[in-house]
Amino acid sequence: MNDAGSHHDFDTWQAVAASGTLLDRVAAEKSRTPALLERWRNEFGAELVHIALELCEARRRLVLKWPEASGWIADRSGAEQASSALAATYKANQLRKRGVIRVTDLMCGIGGDTAAFHRAGLEAHAIDHDPFRVRCAAHNTGCAFTEQDIRNHVDDGSFVHLDPPRRDASGKRRHQWQDLLPDPAVLRELQTSVAQGVYKLSPGTDPDEPDLESCHLEWLSEKGRLTQCLAWWGDPPSDERSVVRLDDGWMFRGVPTPDLTHRGHFGAYLIRADPLLERSGLQWTYARSCSSLESVCPGLGLLTADTLPKETGLEVWEVEEVLPWREKKLKAAIRSRDGGEVVVHTRGRAVDPDQAAASLRGDGPNKIHLWCVRVGTPRLGIIVKRPT
Repeated sequence: MNDAGSHHDFDTWQAVAASGTLLDRVAAEKSRTPALLERWRNEFGAELVHIALELCEARRRLVLKWPEASGWIADRSGAEQASSALAATYKANQLRKRGVIRVTDLMCGIGGDTAAFHRAGLEAHAIDHDPFRVRCAAHNTGCAFTEQDIRNHVDDGSFVHLDPPRRDASGKRRHQWQDLLPDPAVLRELQTSVAQGVYKLSPGTDPDEPDLESCHLEWLSEKGRLTQCLAWWGDPPSDERSVVRLDDGWMFRGVPTPDLTHRGHFGAYLIRADPLLERSGLQWTYARSCSSLESVCPGLGLLTADTLPKETGLEVWEVEEVLPWREKKLKAAIRSRDGGEVVVHTRGRAVDPDQAAASLRGDGPNKIHLWCVRVGTPRLGIIVKRPT
């Protein structure tokens, strides 16, 4: 497997974490000048200072998503790739609902998901080919661990959670199934040899990937950002997909359906389906479950309505004015509303939002929200506000 891993020595990192002296100084000092760094290197050695700096940064990132992770050992890359407590706990709860007792966390990284499985009362076993990361997982979770290549995994009847690394040794992200390591052939073999499991994949995963056709796909989001696509295997075949907004627990499940009838223009409200619905291809299915929603035009992906929708999975704007996308007219409309800062929203790269926002900025005190979209060929500027 062409994945060199972390190249770190766990014993050295553990010694730095345990000693306290250097780590306390690094954590306490926010202004790390070149002169200060040089003094630390002279006192403790360049390698230990480098470890302390990276460990402090990794912990700073970790506690934002794992509040109890202030004592964990992790490098920065491992911390960035670890599941949040919210996502990991959701998966652990799903396993409990399925009656799972034992779970093997393959390619466990620093143990974010392993920790949630253990905390939920599951018998968790952490496995990774990277000796540093798997010992981080054992330290961070207190679970049993094995340093092992996934290709040598032998099914022991436990549920498998598999997190293929989504970055290569240079840090470049891998978004698609075919780019993952180990290669898709190894992953396909796992599906046939293990009765039940779940892949943790990029939210950008192609939902029509043939290797995943027997999996139930589920997308997760936090704070408006898509974070994971889960591909569950071992369940009865189904065309359904599901989405979960972890912040408030909103979820939707359905089968993708074609676009709605196109109205050709905007009504009283401009509506965007939750990004989860768009990514999963469920936006039209969800729209059909709501009352009085219509599509605007082919390829735009926006909805409209004449009455205010109350459903949770929608971002709703009240339309104030629709104008041709001409700077003079737009500036006049912004000026008439005592506009200052302009926030530009767009679809299909109809405009550079940052450039347009700077060009249209006014002198007034009010923030203006402006959509730029193409309905057919012409570009339209749509001034909107949040419904009251």
